[in-house]
Amino acid sequence: MEFSLKRIWLLLNLQWTENRKFYFWIMLGLPVVMAVVFSFASFALPDGLSPNYQTPVFVGGLIITSWIFSTSVFSVYTSSLQNRKTLSIPASAQEKTFLSILFGVVLFPVFYCLVVFPTLYLTHYIDTEWIGNINSFMEPDFNVLVVLPCVLLPLMLLNALFTLIFKKYAFFKSVALTVALFVSINYVNQRAIDLLSGKEVPQLSPATAKMLRDHHLAYNRPGVGGSAFTNWSVNLQRPDAPYTGVSASVVAPKGIFWIPALLYIFCIISLYLSILYKIREATT
Repeated sequence: MEFSLKRIWLLLNLQWTENRKFYFWIMLGLPVVMAVVFSFASFALPDGLSPNYQTPVFVGGLIITSWIFSTSVFSVYTSSLQNRKTLSIPASAQEKTFLSILFGVVLFPVFYCLVVFPTLYLTHYIDTEWIGNINSFMEPDFNVLVVLPCVLLPLMLLNALFTLIFKKYAFFKSVALTVALFVSINYVNQRAIDLLSGKEVPQLSPATAKMLRDHHLAYNRPGVGGSAFTNWSVNLQRPDAPYTGVSASVVAPKGIFWIPALLYIFCIISLYLSILYKIREATT
């Protein structure tokens, strides 16, 4: 069966028709829940709804709710009752995979931003104008606009794959495995930094070394926050006091900056093909 946009549109209408009540409660409940969470800061925290609270809650809410919604979308292929319905739909596994990813990985995060961002703006207005707290509004920066979607996509695809693999307690198992995978990658990343840097910061230029001596600063090896494929972070620290100065960067070896992009693309393609395989297996 060939890939057809017409069947995708029919599947989209069917998905909306069968789950209209569920989507209605999401549209009604999500802004209410997030408004309560944001209002908590206005009344309970000393600084009110500060930017340091707005961004983590907004991003954390996006990840948690997207994770839950993605689990609900892909769990239909692990339920015997729901799976019988999917078998009767005249659509290929590619079309069902595309629609599930569109709903669970793309459309819901967009919907979250369209609903929660105005909710945050309204809550911030109440926090500053009515309650009297002095706080600036969260300004979307590079990390929110670019890095977050790039991180969210493989996370949601990974959750979709785990949901298809585990039929019981898929949500909790996928969370546990994702955390374990993140810790493992972070550990491997640090070992790669140790290997590439020789556990020492590369030799500084004479001018930089003189500047450090003049300001009584010492440098140490790159921290765990660095990356094996980007610039390594270096902390400038006074050896005679518990003070850490401005961080600097050590340029990574040339020729390896293309590796993360290739690994990212490979990861996305591998997750998509794995999801397609599991959906084809469940619907045939």
